[in-house]
Amino acid sequence: MKRIRLFFLAGILLLTASVWLQAQNNSLLEYNTELNQINRVSMSVLSGWAVLNFIGFGTASFFTRGQLQSFCQMNALWNVVNMAIAFPALYQSLVFDPANYDLSQSITAHFNLEKAFLLNTGLDVAYIVTGFLLMEISNRSSLSNPGQLKGFGQGLILQGGFLIVFDLVMYFIHANHFNQLKALL
Repeated sequence: MKRIRLFFLAGILLLTASVWLQAQNNSLLEYNTELNQINRVSMSVLSGWAVLNFIGFGTASFFTRGQLQSFCQMNALWNVVNMAIAFPALYQSLVFDPANYDLSQSITAHFNLEKAFLLNTGLDVAYIVTGFLLMEISNRSSLSNPGQLKGFGQGLILQGGFLIVFDLVMYFIHANHFNQLKALL
């Protein structure tokens, strides 16, 4: 009788451990699926911004002159870089298999994303400061084309302003999403 109880207790413990492990795996799969969805949406937003800016400002640059043309050119060209970042990341989110990441890989991916968004936020501040510096330099009378620098500066401020908001929002979304992953630890 004692053996039957031990066997029964071992079976219950094994079943409980199995259910717990399956719940952990399902939770991790759910976390990774949501992480991928967040990345897909964010890269869709960045891609959309880039394409609209490239087409809109690129077209406008052919129909404007002076400072406004420089502003349009900066915005169009800046978004070539945004597209070069967003399109591969968007593609990656489309082919990503959330089941391939274990807990360690998920934690690493999370912290890499957070670091990238914080680093980009610092760069965004530098873009904005550079934009203001270009505008200030454009006020010097010795320049042959001050409107060009002023337009470029305004373009940097616009793009840096969008990106700082984008990167900070994404950082906080990922930081909040990490709470799900902490529950698995």
